[in-house]
Amino acid sequence: MNAITMKNVQKVIGGTSIISDVSLTIPKGSIYGFLGPNGAGKTTTIRLILGLIRPTSGSIEVAGQRLTINRRAALAQIGSLVEGPSLYPHLSGADNVRIAALIHTISAKRVSEVLEIVGLSSAADKLVGQYSLGMKQRLGIAIALLHKPSLLILDEPTNGLDPSGIKDLRQLIVSFQRDHGMTVFISSHLLNEIEQVATHIGVIHHGHLLFEGAKEALRSYSHPSFLLTTPTTDKALAIIKDMNIATEAKNSQVIIHASTNEEIAQITKQLVSSGVAIHELRQIDNDLESIFMRLTNTEEAKV
Repeated sequence: MNAITMKNVQKVIGGTSIISDVSLTIPKGSIYGFLGPNGAGKTTTIRLILGLIRPTSGSIEVAGQRLTINRRAALAQIGSLVEGPSLYPHLSGADNVRIAALIHTISAKRVSEVLEIVGLSSAADKLVGQYSLGMKQRLGIAIALLHKPSLLILDEPTNGLDPSGIKDLRQLIVSFQRDHGMTVFISSHLLNEIEQVATHIGVIHHGHLLFEGAKEALRSYSHPSFLLTTPTTDKALAIIKDMNIATEAKNSQVIIHASTNEEIAQITKQLVSSGVAIHELRQIDNDLESIFMRLTNTEEAKV
């Protein structure tokens, strides 16, 4: 049984299709990284899964429960943190969790358990107004874990965090899967962070799903990239783009996402004939960011 199954989901708002024919399969026990730039449709997809908005068409199942039929049973499986936690800054961390436990009629014993899980036991009596942003995020996750969900959904959880806070949250996410057998669905535009924790990847752009599968499958799906070093980066970029080949500037160099060696030969010939000096041209291994850029550039070319 999958943690989440979406089939041919579309969401139209004001005559505009925000999500178009999206089908997702999130395996139970996975860390699923949902990647896309801001405005790609990540948060809309999450709101659909959480039942906050209804799909225009298509179906959504959570742990085998159809959301439109068994809504309460489906949502009982989910803990979520979307767009930051709502907390009382004048109360302690423990009191914030206790209030949430009372609202949901959850045993007081669970309060100390979730604070321990997210590493906030030592700061439980500290006022939330004195918490760092990373601590507030972890407290919001603790509240989401109160009812022992099998699935945790996190929407851009590392936004605004410093490197230390990002590292702590990354380790926490891995521990949910490793130590508690949870499925974690995490949306982000921070590709490097997703690459370090995810077992499965979905890439969305302009409301269209461009890729879904195991992280290793995404790498094998990609084509080689090439690094070009030239003193005239802007001119080289313009020439290659005119050839309808995906490219990007990175650290005063040019990354070329060519499909074949023949394309590289054509690019080299065109650059030289246009007076572009080539100081270096070599194949590089594709990291997740390069693959993502290739996918989204290909999608842009279709628009």
